[in-house]
Amino acid sequence: MSFSKRALEHLQYASLKKNLNPIESLREFLCREGFSDFMAREMRNPFDPDFHTALEIYNGPHALRDMYMERRDVLFDIGMKKCRRATVPLRWESLRRHAVGPGLRIMNDLEDFGMRNGIVMTHRDVDRAPIFVSLAGDITNDLSDEDILMVQLLCSHFLTLWLSEYPASESELYELSPREIEVLAASSAGVNGEKLQSILGITSHTMRTHLRNIRRKLHARSMPHAVQIGIRFGIVDT
Repeated sequence: MSFSKRALEHLQYASLKKNLNPIESLREFLCREGFSDFMAREMRNPFDPDFHTALEIYNGPHALRDMYMERRDVLFDIGMKKCRRATVPLRWESLRRHAVGPGLRIMNDLEDFGMRNGIVMTHRDVDRAPIFVSLAGDITNDLSDEDILMVQLLCSHFLTLWLSEYPASESELYELSPREIEVLAASSAGVNGEKLQSILGITSHTMRTHLRNIRRKLHARSMPHAVQIGIRFGIVDT
């Protein structure tokens, strides 16, 4: 069976499994197909002093991730500009031909960590900044153009599913009132119910209102989901 047919089967299977984490499902499939890494990073202006990454999915070596975070070289990767303009996935080999300075150093670092080939694409969503997606694995040398487009379809599908669980913009995260953040932080620490009402000195009706507002503002299905979002975006500590 071809890669494209296997990908379609997996897409159909994942679509039927409503309780399946979409990113974990995508990662499992790509690893099974020979990819060694999956990383997505929401791109912002690297020259903006308030630059921050709202989305990061990473399954590569921790040493490489830590090195990037320390040097922040990835912000200045020359390949990013080309990827943002591209309408189809790009092979790493085409990026390497144009890479210089930090961009070339990143390609060399990836090779040192065993990630010699890969595909780069950009996931675009109307309400979000473009998301730069990179997949690494030697199998990419054997993928046809049709297969690479199927990878793009898979990533776009799963990222759309995953992102639907999170607020469309950072600003929505900070509409929480100080008291709502307090309630969310307490929930994160495992304090809730009557004990939390007693600590905060509020009625059960007020508590229900806070919980309802937190879920609504964070687009959360439940309070555990709201806590997960709060931790991911740094609203509350782990």
